[in-house]
Amino acid sequence: TIKSLHKTKELAEELRDALKNNDLSQFGEIINKGWKVKRNISEGITNKGIDKLISHTLSLGAEGAKITGAGGGGHLYVYAESAKHNKIIKQLSKLKAVEVKFNFQFTGATIIDTNNL
Repeated sequence: TIKSLHKTKELAEELRDALKNNDLSQFGEIINKGWKVKRNISEGITNKGIDKLISHTLSLGAEGAKITGAGGGGHLYVYAESAKHNKIIKQLSKLKAVEVKFNFQFTGATIIDTNNL
C-alpha cells in the first residue's frame, strides 16, 4: 500500500507537468497509470463490472479512464478527444451510465463562511 501511495504522488506530479505543458495525450496515459496503481491499494477499489466498463470506455477511444469516489459510489472519470465524446456518451448510456456535466474552476479552493448565509 505504501509503495502504491508513493507512486500515486509521483503520478500526480507527472500529471501536473503534463497539464502545464498542454500534453493531453500524456494526461490520458497518466490517468490510466494512476488507475492501475489505485487498484493495488485495496481489494475493494474495483470489481469485474468496473474493470469491464473502463476497458469498454478505452476501446471506444477514450485516452484515460478511472473511477473516483469511495464507499460503493463514485464516478467514472473519462478523458477523450472532444470528437469522441458523443460516441462514448452514447455507448455508455446504453450501459445505464449517466453523463454528469462539469466545469473547471481556475480560481482554486474557496472558503465559504456559512454563518453569513
